Amino acid sequence: MKTSYQLALAAAFAVMAVASAQAQTTGGRSREAVEAEAIATAHAPDQNVTRGSRGPETVKPMADPDAMYQQAVATAHAADQNVTRGSRGPETVKPMADPAKVY
Repeated sequence: MKTSYQLALAAAFAVMAVASAQAQTTGGRSREAVEAEAIATAHAPDQNVTRGSRGPETVKPMADPDAMYQQAVATAHAADQNVTRGSRGPETVKPMADPAKVY
């Protein structure tokens, strides 16, 4: 019985060896050709890589930088910036629905 297990195990290893040999064919190309293709692909500029892995991306602003700077300065000099809500008195509330209908 031990011999039959050994034969089955040897047959399984033989099948695995044949399957792995078939999976590693290069389609008639030499090892050097496959290696050259791999190197060329690794250095290709348009390959799928994680964003930012090739350094910082260039940013094209959508708004005028000078206009944004002027808006920031005007906001920084505004009299009512950085105040707690309600510290200047009660807020005016504009109802969205007709008060008579709600009542």
